[in-house]
Amino acid sequence: MVSHIASVPDDLLSCTVLPVLEAREMASLGVVSRRFNGLAVSVVFLIDGSGSVNAEEFEAMLGFVVDASTQLQAAVPNNQVSVVQFSNDVRVEVPLAAVDLDALRKTTKEMSRMNGGTNVAVALQKAGSLLKRDAGLESMRHVVLLTDGRVDSYQAHEARQVAEQLADEQRHVSLFAYGVGRGVDRAELLHIIGGPPTCPMVSHAIPAPGGAAPDYGAGGGPGGDAPGAGGGVPVRAGPGVCLSAWGEEPDDRYLALYVRDEAPW
Repeated sequence: MVSHIASVPDDLLSCTVLPVLEAREMASLGVVSRRFNGLAVSVVFLIDGSGSVNAEEFEAMLGFVVDASTQLQAAVPNNQVSVVQFSNDVRVEVPLAAVDLDALRKTTKEMSRMNGGTNVAVALQKAGSLLKRDAGLESMRHVVLLTDGRVDSYQAHEARQVAEQLADEQRHVSLFAYGVGRGVDRAELLHIIGGPPTCPMVSHAIPAPGGAAPDYGAGGGPGGDAPGAGGGVPVRAGPGVCLSAWGEEPDDRYLALYVRDEAPW
């Protein structure tokens, strides 16, 4: 049975670009909409098309992408969306460009699963290349990973390294993970987006907990009318790279979007 299905709330940007039902989750994910006032937002949705994701779960992810993009377009005039499916390799289903809802609906309706393994690292690499090439310099860059997260510790470590490189090389990057399917590995997903490793043999210079949010002054965000001392540079908490432009903890950037109780075997 399905234990949790989250839907897109009325105010999409009250919880970044993604959905939350519970008030606690809405508060914790909260990039409030005022922060996006006058800003550009570029979102790359990474869709797990591996063999461990069934047709119903795949459709749930695609439906979510359409709903989220619809609310993003309504709330943020200067927006871009891309859809990338990944398995052993990646396939760019929708290039990073201004949201065209009719084209997005058509593409997602016609998409077929790639099947195969779950190579999150190559998906993050593709997201980084799309953002680097096509996103505006001051655009807020969200990478949204929709997956069951069923990878081993080595694969998660590799994906984390790619994520840190992306956040280090580009401005205003935030990573989110949304669990979909059976046997969702929450711990590995949290590791990928900035949490501690699940394997004691793996170590990272991870941000100190409770790192302060950036001071963007009265402008409300990087590139705003009155940027503060932060100057629009993503938070660097502790010795590592923070994988959130707003300084949210990994737990605050994770959501069980469409999770089933039963095991996948």
